[in-house]
Amino acid sequence: MRGLEDLCTVGDLERLRRFRVGAGAVVLLLCTVLFLAGTAFLKESVFKHWFNPSRHVIVEQDPLTYEILAWRDALGNVYTPDDWQVRAFPYAVTGLVLLLLGCGLAFYSLLVEHYLALLVLRRVAARHLRVVPLEDRRAWRGVTG
Repeated sequence: MRGLEDLCTVGDLERLRRFRVGAGAVVLLLCTVLFLAGTAFLKESVFKHWFNPSRHVIVEQDPLTYEILAWRDALGNVYTPDDWQVRAFPYAVTGLVLLLLGCGLAFYSLLVEHYLALLVLRRVAARHLRVVPLEDRRAWRGVTG
């Protein structure tokens, strides 16, 4: 990507810098929303043994620390922190974070590379057609004669 940046004017590099900041903010916001939705989905649909006050009743609780030691669902099943679904939940959230990091980075890179290619193509087309955009008139004086 550094080779394409060498073909850009100063104005194009400034536009690219602003686009990178904006694209980074959008990707961060999108990944945050997907993380929150993903953890809610994991708690409600995948790891149903995870304690949920709307679905479970506390059976045993430590009186000093208020740590919940056992809880029961509507069917009478009792779950503890040693249950495999309760122990696997943090690993699933870690996997979700890694997946979102990878997808977010790939999406950001594709956005930036696509925008950079558009800037370069616009410059090459303008050079070939001898069209000078008004905002780049000073940068193009030496190139177009």
